[in-house]
Amino acid sequence: MRWIVAFCTVGFLCLAIGVAPARAADPDFCRDYARSAVEQTRVAWDYWRCRQGAQPPRWQMNWRAHFDWCLGAPWEAARRERAIRHEWLERCRY
Repeated sequence: MRWIVAFCTVGFLCLAIGVAPARAADPDFCRDYARSAVEQTRVAWDYWRCRQGAQPPRWQMNWRAHFDWCLGAPWEAARRERAIRHEWLERCRY
């Protein structure tokens, strides 16, 4: 009987964690995110090898588009987008 209670408890916890609302990114974080995204785009377009894979919407010079997207996105999604751009720049420049 104890294993059934334990199994149900673990299942409930997994379900609760899985449906917890994602935290939206705050405006200060999003301002920095947008600035970084535009700078990363500028760097990508400066290198021919990087430019080939730097396609919108991830790669664009529109600060406001990046900022607005970030405000509506979970913090983790914005952090992941920044990391994806960073990783691409690390691979394509060398």
